[in-house]
Parts: sequence; structure tokens; C-alpha cells
Amino acid sequence: ATYREHGHALARGVSARSIMAEMFGRVDGCSRGRGGSLHLFDAEHRFYGGNAIVGGGLPVAVGLALADRLQGRDRVTR
Repeated sequence: ATYREHGHALARGVSARSIMAEMFGRVDGCSRGRGGSLHLFDAEHRFYGGNAIVGGGLPVAVGLALADRLQGRDRVTR
């Protein structure tokens, strides 16, 4: 996801309530109110957010894939 990832977050299972709380900077938001509208994050749903920088998610994806491999988890990073 890049830039405005609200739809992607919903597709990954992040609740609309959690996303809205995040957009209003509330501590019950998916990023505890620190990410705002641009940087949603929810590890429980394996949603590691967006990035306003074109291609900025690639290093994040590589790191997540490497972590999964080193920890022996059979997962796909997309």
C-alpha cells in the first residue's frame, strides 16, 4: 500500500473503528494515534502500513520477508 492505504487496511481485516480512531489521533487507533491518516499499522492483522514515498514499502517488505525466513515461518510477503 502506498500513500492513502485505508482500503488496503480494511481488506487486511483492520476494523473501520480502529482506522477512524487513528485518523483522529486517538490512542485506541490501530497505530495508537501516532500514525494518523498516512501511516496506518496493525501487526495483529499483518498490515504494516503505507508510505508516502514511491517505492518506500519495498525495504519494509524485504525486512519482513527476511524476518519470517530467519524465524522459520512459512509466510508470503506481499
